[in-house]
Amino acid sequence: MKAKVPSQLQNSFFFPNDYVDIQIQGKGLKERGYFPHELMFFHNMKFSQPWKDEEPWIEPLINEWNAIREELKVSFRSRRQDTYEGMRCGMAFLLTILFWYNAEPVTPLSWREKIKGFQWKAVNMEERLGFIFENAQSFTAFIQLNELIVEQLKQCAKKKVMRKRNLTK
Repeated sequence: MKAKVPSQLQNSFFFPNDYVDIQIQGKGLKERGYFPHELMFFHNMKFSQPWKDEEPWIEPLINEWNAIREELKVSFRSRRQDTYEGMRCGMAFLLTILFWYNAEPVTPLSWREKIKGFQWKAVNMEERLGFIFENAQSFTAFIQLNELIVEQLKQCAKKKVMRKRNLTK
């Protein structure tokens, strides 16, 4: 289904066009597109809202990131120029886990303002994300992206532990 990109998602890094196909049934970010749950949510369509209970949604995304990361390693190692799409997928993954673990739908247009108030985020997230957005095709940005994802996943694990600890008291 083709739909206008909602204002909350209008970030040319992810959506260079005003319209996008909403695909939920894809095997990966490249087939499904970026932020399909948010696209449906901001179009007031009834569909799952993973940011309300992120746990069951994260593991498949982690597996997908691991595959994308390996592709990017090969691309950067061989100095190929086809890294942009992989970096976009990695950034989409990072924003997804960052926002969902803070119980928010992803809003790439206002990411900088939104994440200032997030409890569960890696150190210096705003500055580091800004660097990656500005230098998306550089090897240094890839290293920074990978490190941020590792650190963000640690924050997610910390939140899980805190959640379990609060349930057992």
